[in-house]
Amino acid sequence: MNNVKETKIMAGLMAFVILFTMFIPTSSSAAVYKKLKYNTAPDIKVNVTKDKKAYLTIQDANGLSTKNIKLYSIRNNKKIDLISNGGAQYSNDTSKTKLMYLITKEYTKETLNQFYLIAKDNTGNEIETYFYIRKLADGKFKMNYAPWVNTFSLTNNKMQFNIENGAHIKKIVIYDLNDNNRKLAEGTNTKSKAQIRLDYANRLKADKNGVYRIKIYTEDYQSQKAVRKMTFKVETTTK
Repeated sequence: MNNVKETKIMAGLMAFVILFTMFIPTSSSAAVYKKLKYNTAPDIKVNVTKDKKAYLTIQDANGLSTKNIKLYSIRNNKKIDLISNGGAQYSNDTSKTKLMYLITKEYTKETLNQFYLIAKDNTGNEIETYFYIRKLADGKFKMNYAPWVNTFSLTNNKMQFNIENGAHIKKIVIYDLNDNNRKLAEGTNTKSKAQIRLDYANRLKADKNGVYRIKIYTEDYQSQKAVRKMTFKVETTTK
């Protein structure tokens, strides 16, 4: 798009597989290596053009389908389905890993415009999030998303990631989806960044293929909430 002023908000890291390798020395001549493979919920950003058109872009390397996207405008505590009523018009290229929607001006004209999005990739990882498009006095727009998740790695046999937000994070809850949605941890009144370390070997339940599935609930002090589902696997090799 030409003449586009971008306001990029990370609501979650684009779901793709990255390998992190951790070397662990042993008493023998063999060396043990651990690799973290992870797959997160779709990545979201908002672009606002000079003529005040708001484009919502959803990306995921595992593939996306329009049937797995739901977008609502929140008006007077009621949800208005923007995809079914034409309030969010599909405006995409032929890419199977990116979906783009134009949110019509009818739903961005108020001083404060709230939306609720559900986006699922083709592997089943999902994000549910609220976000605002705020209209400023000078005619510009400001976005406010729920806290986002990023920077995955292995540290001391723990799976580690960060949760960040422009404002302070109010609440974080982690669940084990392989163990009947069991609550693993809960934190409140954190700063604008929190570091999470999961003792996956002792506290999480893996499926028969060694895959862990977790759900991450986040909320900031402006009541922006998000729920993300993701998977990861730790592979061990000896050389």
